[in-house]
Amino acid sequence: MAVEEYLITAAARLLEQWLPAGPWRFEVVRGSVPGTEWDPALAWEHARFPRTGRRFPVAVESLKFDENPGFHAGQRAASGRPDAAAAHVIALLREVIERDCGPLPAHLRSLIAFLAGVLTEWDCEDLLRLHMAAEPGGPPLDGELHLFVRDLDGETCRLSLTPDAPRPAALDARIEWLTTLLGEFLWVGRDKPVDFTVTVVAHGLDLGSDAEAALRAWRRFADDDLRPMDGAALARVVADTERAAADLALAVFEGDAESGVGHLVAVLLRDLFDTIADRIGGGLRASLPAFGTGWPLKFAGEGARLVLVGPRLTAVITVDDRH
Repeated sequence: MAVEEYLITAAARLLEQWLPAGPWRFEVVRGSVPGTEWDPALAWEHARFPRTGRRFPVAVESLKFDENPGFHAGQRAASGRPDAAAAHVIALLREVIERDCGPLPAHLRSLIAFLAGVLTEWDCEDLLRLHMAAEPGGPPLDGELHLFVRDLDGETCRLSLTPDAPRPAALDARIEWLTTLLGEFLWVGRDKPVDFTVTVVAHGLDLGSDAEAALRAWRRFADDDLRPMDGAALARVVADTERAAADLALAVFEGDAESGVGHLVAVLLRDLFDTIADRIGGGLRASLPAFGTGWPLKFAGEGARLVLVGPRLTAVITVDDRH
């Protein structure tokens, strides 16, 4: 199984944005080890640290674990059932982060567990901790974490957590991370994840004071069975959908309600709506003209569409939950 860098990156960057204190920066670097000969010392050569002179290798620590290959390791870990490799990574990440942040809320613990699971799920052969110093021969740096994993085929991934300023998150990228993770937790069939598609386009209309009339005049949605929703109705729809999504995530992966996976999915969904509202320039979603069909989502295979209208941009959220 290939390194799922897109999942590792989505989870790491969202965690970077959500952490209550810091600042923290995650770096995800994918690579490979050519040939069949392998020694942990080669991790320095293949970890691909930036050649800036800011980090120097001190030691490589091999983290032992019982092999437990299988799919959906990230989802299982987030649901409170990590395998041994993921459990190692969860403990290390929480130790570093909670040293500054204190105990984390349930949804952040669940996201950390998911990140640990997807980092180590692809037939993880080696799990190493790389200890770094600020100068050659110096003491190991405290308060940061560098992990290096290698699979049976020689594919590698380095995950680094350092106390640096996080990178600004483009809203389109954040929307993509959120929809990606929602699709990982919400499944309506044995092999059918729920698909969230978000399209943002310029509407080119002078909305004036009658946004509904302007939207009806826009031919793109002339045949859709869209119904207007005021701020209160939209809030109810979002809240009801969050509850249904949390229940579905718990059911699909047999999650422990105390694990926070249900809360994580609800927060992902809420953040998606809020990020879309920011993207189209309207700010708070409760103040945007909204039109929808199929809401609140019950994940019964009927699909849904929501249109949020900003001053210049329109966002269309389409949900495909067919089996």
